[in-house]
Amino acid sequence: MFGSHGFHSWLHVLVGACVFALMFGIMVASGEALFDGYVQPSRYSVGLSAGAFLGYIGVAMLVRRDTRV
Repeated sequence: MFGSHGFHSWLHVLVGACVFALMFGIMVASGEALFDGYVQPSRYSVGLSAGAFLGYIGVAMLVRRDTRV
């Protein structure tokens, strides 16, 4: 499903993880702004962004490990 080209260097992995976490953070901030009326970093938005970042790093490590075999 995933091509390993984007995961060859750790720079690509870190940039991709940051972009992925930023997308999730913006999505949560937009939802909070819609329902609360203001945008402010919350524990939920930071936690979801951190989870997205770590999840992307985890998937990249699995893909990189699988391509070395």
